[in-house]
Amino acid sequence: MARHVNDHDLKPLLDAAQQWIARCLIEDGSLFIDGRKVWTAANADRLQHCFVDRPDTGDDEFFVKLKRQLEDAGLEAQWLAAEMMWALQLFASNLGQDGKRRAIVNMWSWSGSTLDPGHPLLRNEVLAGVGSGGQGFLQYRWRELAYLISLVRSLKAMPVDARRAVLTDYDRFMDWMDSVPRDGDRQFRHMLRYFVFPDRVERMTSNRDRVAVLEGFQMATGAELRRWSDRQLDEALLKLRRDEEARYPGKVLDFYEGDLKSRWRKADQDGAAAPSPAAGTHKVSEFLPQESKASPSIAGPMNKILYGPPGTGKTHWLRDKFSEYTDAPNQVD
Repeated sequence: MARHVNDHDLKPLLDAAQQWIARCLIEDGSLFIDGRKVWTAANADRLQHCFVDRPDTGDDEFFVKLKRQLEDAGLEAQWLAAEMMWALQLFASNLGQDGKRRAIVNMWSWSGSTLDPGHPLLRNEVLAGVGSGGQGFLQYRWRELAYLISLVRSLKAMPVDARRAVLTDYDRFMDWMDSVPRDGDRQFRHMLRYFVFPDRVERMTSNRDRVAVLEGFQMATGAELRRWSDRQLDEALLKLRRDEEARYPGKVLDFYEGDLKSRWRKADQDGAAAPSPAAGTHKVSEFLPQESKASPSIAGPMNKILYGPPGTGKTHWLRDKFSEYTDAPNQVD
């Protein structure tokens, strides 16, 4: 299952994530204060007004600007922002436990109150992380926070029973997540999906790795995979995992470790070959988009060299190709 890795125990982190989902996303409670309602529609709306609707375009670093934006947000909205930062940072292993803890405790202090750094949800084993968020997650943390605020506002517009249904049923969850606007290809959409369904979703924060893994295991060509939805990629990876677990019963398998990692990383680095009908090749044609079910032609060379004097259209051609390899944001600011 994707909830197990070999280098550290994910159970404390995943248990904490389940507490957050039940106590804060489904109910309106708090991570750090028993009996208080912090994750409410009113507090999320307040963060929308203070943070999203009043952008700080100064040159200061993220937390300096965020503190300035939340100065008049009010006590409970400031608490909510700190708890949202806990949720945003929970997955990323490249931030470090001490850095995560300092950020959350510091944000909590903006309200004039104190958060115990020894709180059970701030233990090292909880903050150890699941996988790297990469430099992009740090660079666009403000967009990830704005996206989380949108997700929470959408959830809190539902009755509690509807929230519970969304956060316990994969298909309902995917339909709901597709309905929430986002600015670009936000990593937190993958992180949240993993926290809610760790037995079904791989610990990957981008579709680039999903495509690379599936292409490396010859599930489909990269061109086909890049047209697949999150749901199709999840289903294909789940089938691939089950096939590999059947081959290695009782072994902890992870696509970022050992033989599985070397098999797709080598293909990713060398340029994966087109799928062939050879024995042992995984087949998941049922996950292909309707227009892609025809047998693919043999792939040609993947690299192109553009040459010619200025004004012959090299840059124009390259710009036309960008849309095939990038996700367009839903909104442009």
